[in-house]
Amino acid sequence: MDTLSTSALSMANWIASPNGDRAPTVSSPTKTPLHYLTGLYNYWQNISGYHTSRTSRRHRGEASQATDEICYLVILPDDVNLNILSYLDASSLCRLSQTCSHMHRITTDQLLWRQRLYHDMITFQTLDHLTHPSVYEEVESDLGYKEIYARCTTMQTMVRTDRPFTNGVSKMFRSLTKRFRSHLPRVVMFGSGLESLPLVRNMLWEDASPYRPVKLFPGKEGIGSGVCVRHRNYQDVNLITLYTSTRSERKSAASNGVQAVNKLLSVYGDDKELTPAVQELCATIDAYIFVVDSGKALTDGLESDNEMLSTMLQCASHDAPILVWACTLTKGQQALPAVEVANQLQLMQLTHLWKVQSIDIETFSGMNDSMEWLVKCCE
Repeated sequence: MDTLSTSALSMANWIASPNGDRAPTVSSPTKTPLHYLTGLYNYWQNISGYHTSRTSRRHRGEASQATDEICYLVILPDDVNLNILSYLDASSLCRLSQTCSHMHRITTDQLLWRQRLYHDMITFQTLDHLTHPSVYEEVESDLGYKEIYARCTTMQTMVRTDRPFTNGVSKMFRSLTKRFRSHLPRVVMFGSGLESLPLVRNMLWEDASPYRPVKLFPGKEGIGSGVCVRHRNYQDVNLITLYTSTRSERKSAASNGVQAVNKLLSVYGDDKELTPAVQELCATIDAYIFVVDSGKALTDGLESDNEMLSTMLQCASHDAPILVWACTLTKGQQALPAVEVANQLQLMQLTHLWKVQSIDIETFSGMNDSMEWLVKCCE
């Protein structure tokens, strides 16, 4: 029996044991389960080659040699196979499904792909109203979980490459009319992350930022003023920032252990609504960017942010898209996953188009594509 077949059979015996603690009989008892999984995975990758070799030898009349190369993975019970396959990533499952009809059947199991989907979606850097798994479950879609996984992960695997002539020039000409049209997209940026992180400063002045300030424009009654920023792909956007209070007021409140008064809201007992000035502003807004500190939200949650977003959207146009930037201060900082941000903000209940994008304000990763999505929704 060859080494790979021996490793596979040993792994099968070890997994099939009642307590899962019996060491394989043909290997050292000091080996870890990961060692056997690795050996078994290498065996799977060679299944196709062994099958071809076995077939050719059978055609040459060497049936005795072919008998020694039986695929032991095929003879395992389905529940044991599914237990083993749950350790593989999506790409490995797809490759394994191409080896034979039996493995194709096993690797398309619905529960296997549902587990893989909910395991991997916490790593998604972006999520929107079309790629959240709940979209398909709530409408009882006829798609299997493998197909749902593929649709939900399409945005994660796409890499946008701008060729210097084809894409770059076409975008320049396509945006010329946008730059000179009478109405540029008016986008309001607000949220607790806007006040706790130096996002605006980095966007306007850092070299790595995809935006450059063009001009300032005034507001009305002390609200609604902002800056026109130019995207590196020649798109201009009127960006309006709304703060609940001034920086000095927030510092003073923090030193006294209280929360600063939110000047965007009018409070009537237990009811809260936007001030008339903010309501008038919202009537002129094309899109919204809601900024959350996803690093802080990992421990504190987003309950207050959800309340603020819901209040702001009461006066928003129903066709205004919502872009949520889940920001961290540095790359690699532990943060609330994008899917959890969407769930805690209850974005699935909105009638607006929405998108969540994880961003670290040090490198601005993800900001470019998400802003292009927002501008496109405004067209």
